[in-house]
Amino acid sequence: MIQLNKLKNKVNTFVKETKASDTIEINKLLLIFYAGRKVIFLFALFFSLLGIIKSLTSPEEFHSTSKVLTNQNTNLLGKGFSGLSVLSGVGNLNTSRSDGEIITPELYPEIIFNDDFLLIIAQDTLYFKSLGKSMDLVTFFSEYEEKNWFEVLFSLPRLIVSKIKSNNEEVKNDSSMLAQNVDDLYRIGPRESLAIRKLTSRIEITKLDRIIEISIKMPDSEVSTEVNNKIINALTDYVIKINTDRERENLEFVEIQTEEAKNNFEVSQMKLASFRDKNMGIVTQSAKTTEQRLQAEYELAFQLYNSLAQQYQQSKLKFQEAKPILTIFQKPKVPLAPSEPNLILTILIFAFLGTFFGVVFIIILLFKNYIQN
Repeated sequence: MIQLNKLKNKVNTFVKETKASDTIEINKLLLIFYAGRKVIFLFALFFSLLGIIKSLTSPEEFHSTSKVLTNQNTNLLGKGFSGLSVLSGVGNLNTSRSDGEIITPELYPEIIFNDDFLLIIAQDTLYFKSLGKSMDLVTFFSEYEEKNWFEVLFSLPRLIVSKIKSNNEEVKNDSSMLAQNVDDLYRIGPRESLAIRKLTSRIEITKLDRIIEISIKMPDSEVSTEVNNKIINALTDYVIKINTDRERENLEFVEIQTEEAKNNFEVSQMKLASFRDKNMGIVTQSAKTTEQRLQAEYELAFQLYNSLAQQYQQSKLKFQEAKPILTIFQKPKVPLAPSEPNLILTILIFAFLGTFFGVVFIIILLFKNYIQN
C-alpha cells in the first residue's frame, strides 16, 4: 500500500510537470516505471502463483506423435502400369485421373476434423490403463475426464452466457421443430457433441510438403497412441474408399460383362464343335451354311470376350492406381512421461502476463491522473 501511494504521488507530480511544460520527458516517464517496479513485481508474483495453481490443478496429458508420408499414384504408378499393360497384351492404357476425381493430401486435415470422422473415432472402445476400464471416448469425456478446476472457474461466465443463449434458441425453434419429420433429421446428442469438441481440441495436424504430422493429446499414454493409430487407419480407409468408388463400380460392371461374354463364347464354341462332330464328311450346302453361321457367331463371341477381357484388365489396373499411398513415416509411440502440465513454462508465461498487467496498471494511473488534472 505504501509503495502504491508513493507511485501515485510520483505520477501526480509527473503529470503536473508535463502539463506545465507541455512536453513529455522520456527519462522522467521511465523513472515512473522504475519507481513502480515493486508494483510490477507484485503483479508478476501474483500471476506466477496463479500459474503454479494452474499447473498443480491441471491433469497430466500425454502427447503421441506420428508422421505419414502421402503420395498419389497418378504419376508414379502410371508408368509402371503402362509397362504391365504392354506385357499383358492389353495395350497402352490411359491411366491418368483428373485432380477433381480424387481427394488430395491437402484435404486430409479437413477430413480428420470432420464431425462424422471424429464421431467414429470417439465411439471406438479403448482401454484406459489409468482407470482400469474399457470405454469409448464419448463415455470418458462425459463421465471420467478429470476437470481442471482453474480453467472451469475462469470459463464459468462464458458457459453461463452460452447456456442462456442455447435455451433461448431452443424456445424459438420449438414451434418450427414440431412441424418437421423427426426421421429426416440428423442429430448428434450432447455427449457425442462434447466428445467431438474435446477430440478437436486434442488433435493437432501439421502438413509439411508430403509429410503430415499427427499429434494427439490424451490423459492416458496408451490411449493417446491408440487414438493416433485409429486416426491413421480410418483416414487411409476413408480416402481409399472415396478415391476408388468410381473405379470399383466400373470394375464390377466390366467383370459381370466379361463373365457373360465368356459364357456366350464357350456356348458358341461348343455349338460349333458339336456341329462339326455330327456333320463330319457331309458336304451339303445347308451344312456349309450352318457351319459358316456358327463360325461367325463363334468369332463374334470371341472378339467380344477378348475385348471385354482387355477392358477388365485395364479396369483392374486403374482400380489399383486409384488407391492413394499413405506410408507411416513415423509410428506413434507410447509416451514415457507426460508433456503437460509444464510447470516452468507455465510460471514463465504467467509471470510475463503479470509484468504486462503491472505496466498496464501504471499506464492507467497516468491516464487517470492526466484526466483528473
